Amino acid sequence: MSTKKKNTTAVIPAGIAGYTYLNAADTEYVAEGEYKTEVTGSKADFLGFMKLVKKERDAYVATLQEKHSKTHFKLAEFPWKKLEDGNFKIKAKMKAKVDMKDGTSFTQRPNVFDSMNNLVDLQNVLIRKGSTLVLGVELIPYYTALNGAGISLRLKNVQVKKLATSDMEKTVAPEGFTIDAEGFNGETYEAPEEFSENEEAEVDNSLAEDAQDFEEDLEDLTPAEPEEDDDDTDF
Repeated sequence: MSTKKKNTTAVIPAGIAGYTYLNAADTEYVAEGEYKTEVTGSKADFLGFMKLVKKERDAYVATLQEKHSKTHFKLAEFPWKKLEDGNFKIKAKMKAKVDMKDGTSFTQRPNVFDSMNNLVDLQNVLIRKGSTLVLGVELIPYYTALNGAGISLRLKNVQVKKLATSDMEKTVAPEGFTIDAEGFNGETYEAPEEFSENEEAEVDNSLAEDAQDFEEDLEDLTPAEPEEDDDDTDF
């Protein structure tokens, strides 16, 4: 009978979703596909979860030290990132296909529930960036020589507290773009009335003159004789 310790499961409190692949797996970097999302919230929102992850990480490192007492295990980064505004972003993912050691494989996807704990029909409901999500995850301890000992988050379940719609996605101007109160304002811009007959005639005359100049330039062009090239180098 196997005595392998089961991985701890936990819930990441509600946060605002970033890039989200729940309707379909992301195959850009992993051919088999990954379901994944990320949620952003304050330290106060996530503190309890963060303490649990640290506790699990420390317990795993202690287990490694018991087996290899003379080895110093460096610590991997936690599965979250502190943002410039002081908030934290936590990422979780699940492989869409798992290959077993015995040669078999299976597919999987996270369960997605609404705020009433009913399964969401992902054929008809698109989970967008900006939605408010609660994530159910499995804490996976790992060690690699490159990254060290740490905890990764395997996405298991998702609850949609608030569903974002396309008109809720706010587009923010890139850094470096400044506001010019005297410049073009798309919200107050009024399209001009139709051209008057005189304006249309001026435009037509200008186009005709440009076309005539272009034809004259073509007449002045003569094809250049090709130069002989003694270099037999292949590129």
